[in-house]
Amino acid sequence: MLKHCKRGLKDIPDEVIEGALSHGLRFSSKVEMYEVYDDDVLIGICGFSFNKSCVFTKNLYVLPNHRKKGYGDRILKWMIWKIKTESYSKVIKATCTPMSLPIYLKNGFKICGEYRNGNKNVFLLI
Repeated sequence: MLKHCKRGLKDIPDEVIEGALSHGLRFSSKVEMYEVYDDDVLIGICGFSFNKSCVFTKNLYVLPNHRKKGYGDRILKWMIWKIKTESYSKVIKATCTPMSLPIYLKNGFKICGEYRNGNKNVFLLI
């Protein structure tokens, strides 16, 4: 079950934000954030940002105790479905860290660039 964070990042627990930041994710008020639940248990977060030509998937983060269970793949598939069904854009772009790169590649994204965010590599995908 997915729950829209209508009040922005205030609904996301501090430990989730701290974990995401430690993996190089960045937050902005321009990102539409979602909390991701399995039943009533928070398993991660994800978000979208928009411009006139494309939609970016942002901040895909699965809490450590829920990793390696397929949640990252299912969240990304939901994000792609949401973008396509709500006609946000035909172009989907993403930024991700090395940790989530395999999930994006498995779902058809291609690397089109890379940069450093502090001491973390960040990949640009399309």
